[in-house]
Amino acid sequence: MKLDSSWILAIIALIAIISPIATALINNHHQKKMKLIDYAQHMNEDLNLHSREIIEQYLHSAGDAVLHLRGAGSSLSSDYYHSYYIALANASPDVQGLMELANRAISRRDTDEASRLISEIAVASRSEFLNSYKQMN
Repeated sequence: MKLDSSWILAIIALIAIISPIATALINNHHQKKMKLIDYAQHMNEDLNLHSREIIEQYLHSAGDAVLHLRGAGSSLSSDYYHSYYIALANASPDVQGLMELANRAISRRDTDEASRLISEIAVASRSEFLNSYKQMN
C-alpha cells in the first residue's frame, strides 16, 4: 500500500482534531490535582491556626489561674477548666503531658512550678507551630 497525499492529509487532520482534546484533558487533570493540593494546604493552615488559638487561650487562662492563686483566691475560674480541656484535646502528646503536670501544680497551688510548666508549654507549642509551618512551605 502506497501512501499518497490524501492519506497524509487525513492523518494530519485527525491529529489536529485529537491534539486540542488531549491537551484539554491533561490540563483539566493537572488543574484538579492543583486544586486538591491547595485545598489540603488551606485546611491544614486553618487547623493550625485554630489549634494555636486554643493553646493561646489556655495559656492565658492558666496564667490568670496562677495569678489568682498567688492572690490567695479560693477557687479557680471555670474559664481555666474550659480552656484546659479544649486545649488538652488539641495539643500534641508532649504538650499534653506538660499541661497535665501544670494542672496538677495549679491544683496543689504550687504557683512556682505551675509558672515554670506554663512557660515550657508556651515554648513547646511555639516550636510545634513553627515546625508545622515549615512543613507546609
